[in-house]
Amino acid sequence: MGKMEIALAAIAEAIVWTDTTGAIQWCNPAFDRLVAHPHHTLLGRFLQDVLLLAPADSRPSPVEQVLRRHVKVKGIYELQRTNGHRTVELLGTPLAPKGDRAQASESGGVFTIHDITERA
Repeated sequence: MGKMEIALAAIAEAIVWTDTTGAIQWCNPAFDRLVAHPHHTLLGRFLQDVLLLAPADSRPSPVEQVLRRHVKVKGIYELQRTNGHRTVELLGTPLAPKGDRAQASESGGVFTIHDITERA
C-alpha cells in the first residue's frame, strides 16, 4: 500500500471514485463502513447500487449528474441502509474538467460523503 492510500485510509470521511459507468474503482475504509459492505464486495459494483440515496425530487441522482453531465454536485441526502437511515453530505466532482470531452469519456467521478446524522 502506497503513502497516498495509507493517508486516504486514515481519513474519517468516506471517499470513492468510479469510472464513467459508475463502477467503483477505489474506496476507503470509511466508505465501506458507511454503506455497511465488506471492502472486497464493493470494487467493480455500481455506486448507485451501494450508495442508496433517497430521491430529493425528479432530477437525476447526484451520481448521474456528475458522470453524465460532468458537473460538480453538492447536497444533503438521506442514505438508506438495511439498519436504518443516515443523513449525509455528498460532494461529487468529475475527474475530467468541464468541457474536456476527450478526457470526460475516459474518466469518471470522485465522491466524498460525510455522515452528518448527529448534526441533522
